[in-house]
Amino acid sequence: MSNYHQLLNQLTDLNLTCVKENLPAHLDEVAKSDKSLVDSLFELTSQEISYRKAETQRKS
Repeated sequence: MSNYHQLLNQLTDLNLTCVKENLPAHLDEVAKSDKSLVDSLFELTSQEISYRKAETQRKS
């Protein structure tokens, strides 16, 4: 199994749903730009936080 597929499995194990869903498009975007790893991870985690807040509000 490739590292990419293992990463997807780990994201599932960690319940990082939004990161997992956005990762393929995000990796394509990063490959075309000069974003740093920190900026890239910041974007993904920000999206995850927004997703979780929205899910919490939706369930309330």
